[in-house]
Amino acid sequence: MRDHARSALLSGMLLSNGSYREYESKQCHARFTLQQLYPTFASAAVEWNEMGKISPWYSVLTGFAKPGEAVSEGRKTTFYATGTKHVEYVLADVRKTERKPPSWRPSSVLDFGCGLGRLAFAFARLGADVACVDQSVHHLRLAEQEWTVRRGEQDGAISFLPSTPDLLAALSGRRFELVHSIIAMQHMISPLQTAYLEQLCDALADGGIGWIHVPTSDKGGFDNATTRARSCALGVEATNGMQHHYTAAKFLVRSAMSRGCVAAATPTQRGSHAPGKGPKGRNETILRLRLK
Repeated sequence: MRDHARSALLSGMLLSNGSYREYESKQCHARFTLQQLYPTFASAAVEWNEMGKISPWYSVLTGFAKPGEAVSEGRKTTFYATGTKHVEYVLADVRKTERKPPSWRPSSVLDFGCGLGRLAFAFARLGADVACVDQSVHHLRLAEQEWTVRRGEQDGAISFLPSTPDLLAALSGRRFELVHSIIAMQHMISPLQTAYLEQLCDALADGGIGWIHVPTSDKGGFDNATTRARSCALGVEATNGMQHHYTAAKFLVRSAMSRGCVAAATPTQRGSHAPGKGPKGRNETILRLRLK
């Protein structure tokens, strides 16, 4: 169970005594405040907003559309249908691993890195109230437009929330039965992965479950000095916005545990539960979180 001070957290930047919160990136052997991480976050956020303006469908599922390509209504329907398949997979997995009854459904969901709402829509169709959180306002605006025309009378509500590294501030104190993220964490450097993972743990309601897809570097040739240095470097990196960084699973588990979560890491092939597979050799993990 969480203590009162932790459950009352409204900011990932400040502690209750007013001092700056620090996040220990064990892979980088350093501690960071969110102020130190903001410039690196901002450089990627600018690029993701640009992609959200120019190539929104391509940017969230690169195999679905070409850059700048217009997407027909029929293809949009197919796109959102893949979200239903993934959510069914996640719920079946949670019911099995957490010994939930076959009828279990979360009443509240945080979908972190929600993009165009592919998965947020599917959770809402189960009746859940969903926080669809993303760094790109352009993605969120389009997602909200699509939800307006697709929402059913029995669907839950979706709030579309732009986030900075201070995820808890964006959530305004809300806590969730299911905290979910997929194909999002790899687009940020390792210290940001750590900062967000700790806050995702903070966002769990009592009895809540976290299902977090993360890129890991335990095997496959990624755990080397060059990759570690790049994953720890603060600053602006000139890319097309789709940076890829990796953190060893053991470090992510320790970060979650430092916030009072029980964390189990299970290697996975992303193609088994979402469209497309990761690049050859990439190692990926599902972190399952719950409060002690």
